[in-house]
Amino acid sequence: MALLATALVTAATVSTGATQAAPAPATSADETVVSVSADEFRQARAQSRAAEAKGIRTSSAAAPARERERTSYLRESQRRGDNDLTRADVDVVDLGHDVLLTVPKETDIKSVTVKKHDDGRFSADVQDVPQAFGESASEASQNSAGSAGTSTTVSGGFDCPLTSETGQWKLTMLGVGYMYSYWQKCKVGPASNHDVWVYKRWAVGRPVDISGKNWSVVGMYLGSYAKPGHESKLISNIDQQPRTTQSRCNEMFNATVTTGIAGFGVEVSFPIKDCTDYTVNWGSTPGKYSVYMDQGFNYNDLDQEAEYAQAVKVKKGQTPYWSDRQRIEWARWTLPTIPCESTNSNKVCDPNA
Repeated sequence: MALLATALVTAATVSTGATQAAPAPATSADETVVSVSADEFRQARAQSRAAEAKGIRTSSAAAPARERERTSYLRESQRRGDNDLTRADVDVVDLGHDVLLTVPKETDIKSVTVKKHDDGRFSADVQDVPQAFGESASEASQNSAGSAGTSTTVSGGFDCPLTSETGQWKLTMLGVGYMYSYWQKCKVGPASNHDVWVYKRWAVGRPVDISGKNWSVVGMYLGSYAKPGHESKLISNIDQQPRTTQSRCNEMFNATVTTGIAGFGVEVSFPIKDCTDYTVNWGSTPGKYSVYMDQGFNYNDLDQEAEYAQAVKVKKGQTPYWSDRQRIEWARWTLPTIPCESTNSNKVCDPNA
């Protein structure tokens, strides 16, 4: 699966899987300009991050090019409806040979190949790392639809009358704790001129036992949006739960998301413990939703949970795909907090980094 990304080759911007005319020195037809493995990409990314942290650029031309690429990527993300990405969420990786690759920071790359063709154009093939659900599910796990006519239930999930898929992500803070976040999408049924799908996410944050006081979960974020390239499949939002920001802590939250299909709704039910508030963020963009649980200063070393569900109208016969963001924040005794977050991936974080 080609990952949505952009690459800068000399003076040309080359989108993954596409080409754009670009001036370049004469080379042989279809010559490989850059070929980078997963290990080489990780090394290049680390070097690029270190260089940016120190304000160092590989050449005088690279500095404005790097910033242009980051700005262009963010503008394209906003055009797709993802307004959550910031400049700090995006890596611009120097792959050498005047090639810059722009990707979200938590993206795992399997390989990058940039070629120059005999007509003077460049093309870039960027592959992300495929991972199997149950071990380390990736965004690729939403690329194949579940079997129609099946009903799938997972812990925290719901019985789906038609097509259903599930997956999970894991955030691990070494020596501190972890967060399991899950997703389930379900085709509820067809309406007169569209289909109805429900997307549900839920998560638990859990500290590990250590000597002395355990760490506390002080914040949890869950967010999702239509996967880039699939936005046009979603027509509009039908309902979502929670619908509004909650300030009702130390009690059980119970609600049902309506689907417009008679007799079928999806319940959202979870405890909100010792928190300050539970903030939701959604608007007119179909399929986009996020929740943030803020525990405030009432620290404890208990599990914390977050959950939401949304129903959307989808073009008839189409299968929607979502991208997921997740974040957990830890604290011990007092602030500041230490975060661990990812987009469509598992991640291991170091509290001392």
